[in-house]
Amino acid sequence: MNALASVTETRYGVMQYLARRGDLGGSLAWYGEFLQPQLDFLTQLVGPGSRVLEFYPDIGAHALAIARRVGDSGHLYLAEPRGLHQRVLRQNLAANHLRNVTVLRSASASEPKLDDLFLQQLHLLKVGTDADLPTVLAGARETLWRLRMPIFASMTQG
Repeated sequence: MNALASVTETRYGVMQYLARRGDLGGSLAWYGEFLQPQLDFLTQLVGPGSRVLEFYPDIGAHALAIARRVGDSGHLYLAEPRGLHQRVLRQNLAANHLRNVTVLRSASASEPKLDDLFLQQLHLLKVGTDADLPTVLAGARETLWRLRMPIFASMTQG
């Protein structure tokens, strides 16, 4: 039987994951975490009250931990343009009762524009592996200059 998705208990809560996402799904199912050293580093950069934006969070493997870290006084914005990934992401956030998170509806894979959000505060910009980093940065020029937040970009080898 070829399942589209599976569910597992992770370090940060219950998560549904896409079965065909080998490394991500396998890591969540086996270890209950995904790229934990990255997450450990990220949680040193933000604390309660922080505002964080993540482009391409996938199903939210790091979003659950970051949302809990920034707490009720902080906020996490997620820009996931892929429909299936966004649906699973929303389900994971709802299943874990996270209310300090906004999943951006207008996230566009071809032209993500952070500048169009006119954010007054941003303490970290996280760019996922599947994002086109130059495109994300091009759409964030004014915000990067104005707010000067750290950027964490995951890159694939290749």
